[in-house]
Amino acid sequence: MKKIIIASLLTAFSSVTMAADKTDKVVLTIKNGSIVKEIKDSDLKKLKWTSFSSSTPWFASVQKFNGPLLKDVLTLANIKQTDNITVTALDKYQINIPASDAWKEPVILTREINDKPLKIKDKGPTWIVYNFDSKPSLKTDMYYSRSPWSIATIEKK
Repeated sequence: MKKIIIASLLTAFSSVTMAADKTDKVVLTIKNGSIVKEIKDSDLKKLKWTSFSSSTPWFASVQKFNGPLLKDVLTLANIKQTDNITVTALDKYQINIPASDAWKEPVILTREINDKPLKIKDKGPTWIVYNFDSKPSLKTDMYYSRSPWSIATIEKK
């Protein structure tokens, strides 16, 4: 009888673990030379999250953005403030960004807008967002172009 109970518990635990693994998908890949980090949603949830509300050119009204600071995400792959990164979106859009932006400004790797998870059809799974309303100097085409959505990879250059 004990063997049946133990076997049942192991099977149940194994099923729960497998189900959790299927929902914890890779949402971003970060490359730094030979270091390749596949970042899962659970990895991002372990980091301290922040939020701010800001206007953007992509929405008619102010939105609330939630997620970890970009600098904390970059440090997962040993990318430093003095490095440059290339961000590639799922649609192959690419932009070069000085990593120092992430240390100078409150830049978020957004995972939620208005407290709702980002989906691929809604600019997800990740989106780099600057707090444009925090400084007039951020409301420029240069910084807007450094805010790609549907990010697939971040690579140190």
